Amino acid sequence: MSNNLPSDFAQMLTVTRYEMYKFLRGKKIYVMLGLMALLIILTTAIPPLMGFDLPSDSKDFISGYVSWVSTLIIIAVTLFSAGALVSEFEERTGFLVFPRPVKRSTLFAGKYLASFLVCAALMVLYYLVSCILSLVFTGSVYFETIYSLGLAMLFIIGTSGFAFFLSAVMQKGSTAAILVFATLFLIMSMLEGIMMVVNSDPFFILSHAGISISNVIDQATTTVIPIGEGMTMTNYFPKTDVAAAVMVVWGVVCSALALVFFYRREL
Repeated sequence: MSNNLPSDFAQMLTVTRYEMYKFLRGKKIYVMLGLMALLIILTTAIPPLMGFDLPSDSKDFISGYVSWVSTLIIIAVTLFSAGALVSEFEERTGFLVFPRPVKRSTLFAGKYLASFLVCAALMVLYYLVSCILSLVFTGSVYFETIYSLGLAMLFIIGTSGFAFFLSAVMQKGSTAAILVFATLFLIMSMLEGIMMVVNSDPFFILSHAGISISNVIDQATTTVIPIGEGMTMTNYFPKTDVAAAVMVVWGVVCSALALVFFYRREL
């Protein structure tokens, strides 16, 4: 009789599968679906209710929906990634999991893949519904929407890596979730604003790179704005290729750091 254990890859898929079950059976998925539905309904209904026509151009039409994507990703990552690692320590499930013949790297990879797949699936659904509405109301779908979706996937990678890093070092899942949301949605945005006031390009800030998700459609360019006598500020917009690289670097570096801390952390 063979006593061979499943391969690391097979174990990773098992972890991914059960993490996905946990997500799909929990309330968080319904929170995200409800929020996405609300934003789609409001974006579609508010202009007619205020006496305005919906945009007839597919570019202008899809822009209204895509403008919410980076915010939706931050919320999704906060819900599905921020507590992924810290839960093993906070809920003491690590006492059952860690003694088993499964590497922590395998556990890490399975959890990361599960959270990425859930966030990615939600965004694909959001884009799909938005494109269907664009087809119904304008008769076409703006081609660059596919690039926006690709950048959204990269933003998920970057933000998930950051969320996993905080999850690996925090003591409580609630603390990790608050820090993930506050940092991505507030602190980084404040830092962007400060750097623009001093005319410095915040290209390396993750949240700034996320602007490329909508800007690949809007095509806004960097402009200098007068703010007082002899003073200016620069409103920077990320270049698509630079933003893509920044998001990947954030994801890789933060994920590597998260794995190191996850390996070294004791129950």
